[in-house]
Amino acid sequence: MSSSTSTEKLKLAKGENPYDESHFYFFAGSLGVMGTGMLTGCWIAMRHLKEKENFHFDIRKHRQPAVMAARALGYGTLLCLGTFGVLGAGFCYAADIRNLRDFDVFMRGSLKLFEPPVNKDPQVLRERELVDKLTEDQQLEYVWKKYFEDEAQVAQHVHDGPLPPKVIPEKDRSIVEQMEYIRSKYFD
Repeated sequence: MSSSTSTEKLKLAKGENPYDESHFYFFAGSLGVMGTGMLTGCWIAMRHLKEKENFHFDIRKHRQPAVMAARALGYGTLLCLGTFGVLGAGFCYAADIRNLRDFDVFMRGSLKLFEPPVNKDPQVLRERELVDKLTEDQQLEYVWKKYFEDEAQVAQHVHDGPLPPKVIPEKDRSIVEQMEYIRSKYFD
């Protein structure tokens, strides 16, 4: 590898964040988030058991099941981390990644922004123009009505569009009519 190529890689990977180069902050933050999630989950589960099922944990009475659960959690965690480590090491070896900076450069080069193709249909372009003029709240309401409400179709909100077909209310549909409605609404 030439020196100019490695210099370019270093320039690409260098960021403004002072914590970018620190392995300690990276791993400490990752373990902190994982540990916080585990502790929060245990606290919520124990609170639920205490309030809803009247279960009170007693170490003398529940020692054996607690030890078995802790072992299962430990072995499962070791299995997941070991599998991830082996597959991650294989990926890094195949991609010639030797440190976090190389990984950063590799991912930034591999994952470019995805620009979806633009639909040239006049009705779609007209709808896009109308939606772009709405505020964020109005756009969210529009998407909700378009995709999730039963009788609210796009054509009712786009002034120049055709009227939607007559829809049978959901509570009056048979299973076959419901399946046909879902197929025609989402897949046609």
